[in-house]
Amino acid sequence: MAQPVGNPYNLPDPIDFDPHEPIERRKVNVRLDPLSWPENTDVSLYHEEQTLWFEALETLRDFDELAAETAQNTLLSAEGKTAANAKFARDVLTGLQRRLDALTEKHVKHNGPVLEKHVKEFMGRHAEAPTEPNDIAVCAEIRAWLRGMPETQRTLKVRELAMKGEKAAIQAVLHAPGFLTGVDLNFIRELQIDLWSQAEPRRSAVWKHTNDVSRMTRRALDGVIRFIGNETGIIREIRPIDEAEAA
Repeated sequence: MAQPVGNPYNLPDPIDFDPHEPIERRKVNVRLDPLSWPENTDVSLYHEEQTLWFEALETLRDFDELAAETAQNTLLSAEGKTAANAKFARDVLTGLQRRLDALTEKHVKHNGPVLEKHVKEFMGRHAEAPTEPNDIAVCAEIRAWLRGMPETQRTLKVRELAMKGEKAAIQAVLHAPGFLTGVDLNFIRELQIDLWSQAEPRRSAVWKHTNDVSRMTRRALDGVIRFIGNETGIIREIRPIDEAEAA
């Protein structure tokens, strides 16, 4: 799933998936379990997500009822039963997919930028770049020291020093290209977020809660769409294959 350009703190979406891959019914049931909602969620703050979650649940129940009725309908041929189920799927999944797309767009446009704003503000206050010659020299020595470590040990050491608040280590890692320290960009992004979360736990918890609610809702919608779409053989009508990807 594409991420917005120019948003260095928006990590990969945790519901990345093959949009056409079949999904087991038991996994769909797990996604629709009310216990999957984050604890202590004030549903009044997430009316849209709650409404969509219930719509996904009702869609699956309606499909189960229809499938049972068509299976017992002796007036329909096997082809007729398949066609009846497919028609239902087309009628309901097209709208459900549209609402999933809208929720995903909202997530990408809102959650990522909000996180970026918080982290940038934090970095500006607490992780400014070194300016004094001695501080710059110390940062260079730390980078050289870190590059000499095995990769696994290096990332553990960087995280350990940073989370302890070692200012020189934070400056050395965050204010230089990754190759100078021997850590990749994704690690640096995650470290920035972890530092912000540690420093501002309440604000971080609010952001994470909103992110989790969005993720849970989108996973529920995706599970229902993929399950019914594959059961009825119309998943590629609902989610056409991108020609560039197919090539």
